[in-house]
Amino acid sequence: MKSVIYLNRTYASTGETIQYLEMLFQTKSLSEEALYKNLRSSYERLSAMIFKFMNSVVNRHETPFYVKEDNFSYDVDLDTEICNQ
Repeated sequence: MKSVIYLNRTYASTGETIQYLEMLFQTKSLSEEALYKNLRSSYERLSAMIFKFMNSVVNRHETPFYVKEDNFSYDVDLDTEICNQ
C-alpha cells in the first residue's frame, strides 16, 4: 500500500531521533539528564502512536466513498461505436 510509505518514513524518523538523543547524551553534548529523559520519553510515545496509527491504516483501510466505483462495465462494442461515428 503506497500510502503507508510516508508513515514508515515518519516512524523510522522517530527512531533515528531517539538514537541521536542517546548519542548527544552519551557524548555530553546534551548534559541535562532531565531534558534528555523528557525528550526521549516524548519521542518513544510519539513513535508508539505512529506505529499504532500505521497498523490501523493497513488493517482497516477502506477505499473512500468518492473513489469507489459502482458496478460499471467499461466494455465497448467497437463495431457499434465505429458505425455511429
